[in-house]
Amino acid sequence: MVAADLEKRLGVNLWDQEIYLNVVGGLQVEEPAADLAIVGAILSSLFSRPIAPSTVIFGEVGLGGEVRPAMFPEVRLKEASVLGFKRGIIPSQPIAQELQASMETFRVRDLRQAQEVFFS
Repeated sequence: MVAADLEKRLGVNLWDQEIYLNVVGGLQVEEPAADLAIVGAILSSLFSRPIAPSTVIFGEVGLGGEVRPAMFPEVRLKEASVLGFKRGIIPSQPIAQELQASMETFRVRDLRQAQEVFFS
């Protein structure tokens, strides 16, 4: 579904690409907020442009290309900050002010905004 969304909303051609997703440790990902990170990984590979390794990404992607809010964004960002992440690409949703001071956050509403922020 994510690949179809990318083709329709961003106009990228993925029909001739083989897409494999491997999660560290072989975990099964059932969290919809992993969608945006998957989008970032696909675009990074397709365009051969890395996303900064100190970036944490989360958000659910809808069929219309919108990035939906994730549950517990404060907890996610706080833990990411403790782990050394300096930048967050997250859904456009309210978060506590103190977290904004500890990490540069970019709020995205849709796939187009996310694509711009991934490589900035």
